[in-house]
Amino acid sequence: LICPEDFVWTERMKQSFSNSEKICFELDLDDAGVMTEITLGLMANSEKKLSEYLTPEQYKIIEKFLQDSLGLQMSFLDQVKPAAIPGMMITSASGCDNPVSYEDSLIHIAKKDNKEIMGLETPKDQLDLLDKIPKDSIISQLMYAVQNNAEDTGDFREMMAAYKDQDLPKLSKLMSSVEEPGIDMNAFLVNRNKKWIAQIISKMKTCSVFFAVGAGHLYGKDGVIT
Repeated sequence: LICPEDFVWTERMKQSFSNSEKICFELDLDDAGVMTEITLGLMANSEKKLSEYLTPEQYKIIEKFLQDSLGLQMSFLDQVKPAAIPGMMITSASGCDNPVSYEDSLIHIAKKDNKEIMGLETPKDQLDLLDKIPKDSIISQLMYAVQNNAEDTGDFREMMAAYKDQDLPKLSKLMSSVEEPGIDMNAFLVNRNKKWIAQIISKMKTCSVFFAVGAGHLYGKDGVIT
């Protein structure tokens, strides 16, 4: 998600997209079955609710922040897995009321041009990754974000500036500086990159493909470009 004024879509990107026969995201987001599986997979089932992991003091602090900043009720968040909640908080850091989605925007163009849409991994791949995040790390991340909201917004804007400048080395450095303790970033980035490579090579052998993945996957010795 990104504010409309921060949306980066250069002439080179537009031309590459136009010239490609197929479009490939991390997930095949044009597949209704994929979206249903993701939605159901993020819902809490037999797992403990978020509120059950919190002390009464933590509950009050997080409940107030969610209501004031995101307009969300704790009762709603109790319906989703705790690992899904930090991602929801990105909307407050974006600094605008109407953030737009790169995926939605590119899918709209692809459909208009009758381009086939593909994915590099399955919903299960992503859901299994979220399930591995320790619950105490999630609570720690939530509490830090709530208590340091102004600082977090500053970090977000600095990363956004590097993103808009397409400065991958700086963006990678900033991401490393805000890594959460207890969360294995290799699992989120490096391991997935390695799994993707064989698919990327296979897909691009048969036709021209525009690959659209998170910028954190691009840079470094383990990045998909290298």
